[in-house]
Amino acid sequence: MNGWRTGVLSAIAVSVLAISGAPQDAASSELPRDSYYQLDVTLEPHAAGLLRLADLQGSPVIVAMFYASCAHVCPMTISTIKAIEAELAAEDRDRLRVLMVTLDPERDTPAVLAELADRHRVNNDRWRFARTSPEDVRLIAAVLGVKYRELPDGGFNHSSPILLLDTTGRELSRSEKLGLPEAAFVREVAAVIQNQVGLPIPGRVP
Repeated sequence: MNGWRTGVLSAIAVSVLAISGAPQDAASSELPRDSYYQLDVTLEPHAAGLLRLADLQGSPVIVAMFYASCAHVCPMTISTIKAIEAELAAEDRDRLRVLMVTLDPERDTPAVLAELADRHRVNNDRWRFARTSPEDVRLIAAVLGVKYRELPDGGFNHSSPILLLDTTGRELSRSEKLGLPEAAFVREVAAVIQNQVGLPIPGRVP
């Protein structure tokens, strides 16, 4: 994670605590200061129930942003992540989680996101397509380094980085390449998973 995003994340964490007057919970206090899971964001995934970012800790996670009605770049982003998974051994793939956060929470309801997951035939035990509030979309995009703007036709012009987070939510690597996955990025994914060998395979994403 670059210094600018680290600073933004730290400032956000401090501001949220100051405004709320609430103490930091145990899970947050154990996270590194540059963990994305310091963000107090609640997501509504395509499967039942709500998901906090911090619920993902304990597994390596690939995260990206998208919107369901996108006809070109976003389907390619999903296909690229699936291609990254295909490069992994089956037991390594079982340890990986994927989080896709929509830029269009108003239209991308859980039902729409569930249809998208079904269309792309992703593993619902490991993948989550999720929406959050417009304010938190902007917050997540800022911290992930995703640039976007809404277009007059309701679509979005946006950058499409694919990020790899470690088990504590720290950014290890990112790829801007869509299509054939970058070999170096795949190696990073495999390496962080291999560091977890010997630990129990995580269960279904909350």
